[in-house]
Amino acid sequence: MSSTRWVTALGIVALPLSVHPLAAQGYSLRFDMQAQTYAYRGVTADSVGMASVVTAPDGSQTTADGKAVTCIGTTPGYCDFFSAGSRIQAVPLVARINGNLWGLGVPGLRFHVDGRIAGQAGDRDAVAGTTPGFQLLEALAEYSRDWLVGRLGRQAVTGRLGYTTFDGGLVEVRNAARGLGGSAYLGRGTAQSTFLQPGNPILNPLGNWQPSRGKTVAGADLSWSNSWLDARADYQREVDNDTRNFVSERVALSGNARLGRQWSVSGGADYDLSYDWWGSADLTVRYAGRTINASGGVRRYRPFFDLWSIWGAFSPTPYNAANGALSIQISPRLEVRGNLEYFWYGNTATETPLVVVVDNGWRGTLAAGYRLGPQWTADASAEFDRGPGAAANDLQGGVRWTPRSALSLGTHLGTLSRPLEFRYNSAGVFWIGVEGSYRASPRLTLNLSGDWLHDRQNEPDLIAFSWSQLRLSLQATWFLNSRADMEPLPRGLPRRPPPQ
Repeated sequence: MSSTRWVTALGIVALPLSVHPLAAQGYSLRFDMQAQTYAYRGVTADSVGMASVVTAPDGSQTTADGKAVTCIGTTPGYCDFFSAGSRIQAVPLVARINGNLWGLGVPGLRFHVDGRIAGQAGDRDAVAGTTPGFQLLEALAEYSRDWLVGRLGRQAVTGRLGYTTFDGGLVEVRNAARGLGGSAYLGRGTAQSTFLQPGNPILNPLGNWQPSRGKTVAGADLSWSNSWLDARADYQREVDNDTRNFVSERVALSGNARLGRQWSVSGGADYDLSYDWWGSADLTVRYAGRTINASGGVRRYRPFFDLWSIWGAFSPTPYNAANGALSIQISPRLEVRGNLEYFWYGNTATETPLVVVVDNGWRGTLAAGYRLGPQWTADASAEFDRGPGAAANDLQGGVRWTPRSALSLGTHLGTLSRPLEFRYNSAGVFWIGVEGSYRASPRLTLNLSGDWLHDRQNEPDLIAFSWSQLRLSLQATWFLNSRADMEPLPRGLPRRPPPQ
């Protein structure tokens, strides 16, 4: 069912309710808008006659102005090279509208709509994220009681199996006294982790392989909790509406145990019934004290692919990781934080006798926050990432001034360097900027930021170019509500004397 049909259906459902008294009718509307200047440039493919190619003493070949060329497998008599592309500029604009309506004569009934509008000024198709121009993220009717919740319309469910969106229905039941709960849902699913239909051309080049008539998604979960344990089990399957073949089928278990006031253990795992293998899993131990917070754990990550995707045929190799994090409040003003993770890939059962393959790496962060005074704070961090084929060094710092609760101003700077193995000898960017946030009223909040980004690239030839630029960003949040959900509590009853 299309987005327009869902909105129409919800409107028809609401019509008969309007004849009831609406004394407690309420609404809330949140409007978020953000615009940002944006620029980039790529490369342009070109060729030159072989007679014009210059051969250096080391055997390398370039054009007369020093651009590296390739003369193997090209048009006879010509060599290929790349030049800096034209500068592309745009101002993407994204707005999101989130609304709720309740108090329509039926206790527990609520209508909810969440939509996204996107566009851009400047060069056409400069920013892929601005298409499609409108997305209906959610549009549903919800009925909620103490033990029952029902939803009908476009909605999303989240859990150990990820983020799933569909057009359909969901029913949830719960028993608070026993800590038991469960839900089940069924509907027409959208493309993985999006609100787009599987056949949408934006999802090409895989569009020809996706379910042409969409897919049906069904799932259920069971949960149990008490004073020390939370546990949950999830199941989900997706079926191609055209061929009736499975798109995916998975199960997952997750839980969190509280071992006293300061210790906890959490973890979980998922199993792919379609491919008959274990997916991602993790186990983490946490300690939360007055001045020290620490965690340590292990995890395994394996990407998930639908059965129609060709990537699953390559048996994606998972990677395993061991990690730890520590935060220490050294004094009321100074806090130090850090984390470290080491990861390694599993055996791919392949041989590479001519090259040495690196199958492990590590990443870590060291940061500190310092309160300079009642209104001033400072924060700095250093992040390092070393992995197969690439690496990164990221240094950032900033100072923030908050003269009053409605106003906050800050400045920040940073540098990112990425010595890449296959494209550039070294690439990096330095930035410095300012930002501000102002709550003009309880309903309106404004955020403004500006950053100067200086790009640097060390390439093996003279094709080097820069996309240094000034980026400006404006964000506004406007909130309206009927205050029906903020009515004062009824007057308390006078205390009765204790029985004699």
